[in-house]
Amino acid sequence: MAAARIYRSFISTNAALQSQTGRSTAKAADSLRRPKLKVIYDIKPQRLKQIEESPSGWVPPATEPPNLPFFIKRSKFNNLPVYTDYKRGGNYKLTVIRKIKGDLKALDDCLRHHLGKDIYCQINELTSQVKIKGIHKDAVVTVLKQLGF
Repeated sequence: MAAARIYRSFISTNAALQSQTGRSTAKAADSLRRPKLKVIYDIKPQRLKQIEESPSGWVPPATEPPNLPFFIKRSKFNNLPVYTDYKRGGNYKLTVIRKIKGDLKALDDCLRHHLGKDIYCQINELTSQVKIKGIHKDAVVTVLKQLGF
């Protein structure tokens, strides 16, 4: 009986605390939101010329890595790790970008900036992959080459 009274009093005081902390956590969440910074994706004209002059379309990575919050490491055969994946009997098509280091959300924003706002991206932080709904491999590879990866 005494335990029930203590339990009831704890619940009532806990509810009062929750209503007070609920307001403070909302203020804390507002203060933790980072401001939306406009990132400039610099594409050098020398890089565009190098891509145009390549007969096969393959270009080496830029001599200096791009100054971006993410980095994409090339595969062991020195290709960009952008793949297509077919699921559900071939009805569901995906473009997968692997081997990403750094801020995956920044890569998502970069792809939306270059490919359009209407693409659907899924970010997997555990495997460091970005999956895009649909087949966008050629466009993604072109954007990554232009950025210097």
